[in-house]
Amino acid sequence: MKAPKLKFIVLIIVASFTLTTSYAQDAKQQKEIINKLNEIHKKTFKTRDSLATVYKVIYEKIGYTNDTIIKNNLFKKIAELDVASFNNAEKELDREFGFVRQYNSNPIALDILLYKVTKLEAANKYEVFNSLFSSLSFDLQNSTKGLQLKEMLVNFKESNIGSEAPDFEVKDIRNNKVSLSSFKNNSYVLLSFWNSTSQACSDENTYLKEVYLKHHQNGLEIVNVSIDENMEVLRKAIDFQKIEMFKNVPIISNDVPLLERYFVNSIPQKILIDKNGIIIGRWRGSNNSLKQEMNLVLSTLFKTVASSSNNVH
Repeated sequence: MKAPKLKFIVLIIVASFTLTTSYAQDAKQQKEIINKLNEIHKKTFKTRDSLATVYKVIYEKIGYTNDTIIKNNLFKKIAELDVASFNNAEKELDREFGFVRQYNSNPIALDILLYKVTKLEAANKYEVFNSLFSSLSFDLQNSTKGLQLKEMLVNFKESNIGSEAPDFEVKDIRNNKVSLSSFKNNSYVLLSFWNSTSQACSDENTYLKEVYLKHHQNGLEIVNVSIDENMEVLRKAIDFQKIEMFKNVPIISNDVPLLERYFVNSIPQKILIDKNGIIIGRWRGSNNSLKQEMNLVLSTLFKTVASSSNNVH
């Protein structure tokens, strides 16, 4: 009767050794994968740190001077840094895509996609994200994080350039109804997502007022969607910034998931919708290069609209 017991003990020891060895191998493999990822990031992280140092120096200089010419030159340098920073982020994302392709059954691959899908450099890369998600292992795709990313990708696709804009019906701060469908065939709509406590958003509103005054006569409407949680603070901000001409919509007083439907994970963010309800432009963040790009899109668009109107008459 003792032999079977001894055999059972031996089996336990062997199984324990196997599990320990497997765990050690897995830990070693995971360490190697992390080291590979760190190596991928080394160059872009170094560039990011260098750019951050230069940003800091320039902003300090801006704070020290009242000379308009000097300030304008410094802001031009900021614009150049913004471009360099974006290009660096794109390089980093492309390298991470390569990592995900190689390690598509590793949880780190899913973490990368989930983290990067909302970033500025990911704005026009839905197809890549969707393809990489589909390449992940079954277990990763159906994990809690995987299902979260899957839902995000649905919203990403439906709010992407070329897609039909998700319809909505909300109430503005004056309790007037605002619906996307009411603008169809009549107006171009610029959805602007913002927060009154953000200086970048306040600066954007100053810029958007210029855009509105320039293009409203050609059929542009601005729907300013605020994520403020305090209605009184929002009202004061609207009065102070003099943006009553916009359709000011507070998220807090509307039970409509606009942020989710339009895949808005950061502010400021702007989405341009044409008269047919199709998304034709999208800009995440705030910098001079984005404003220049948006100005070009709007000028080209409304120049075409004006030419069409003249031809009709």
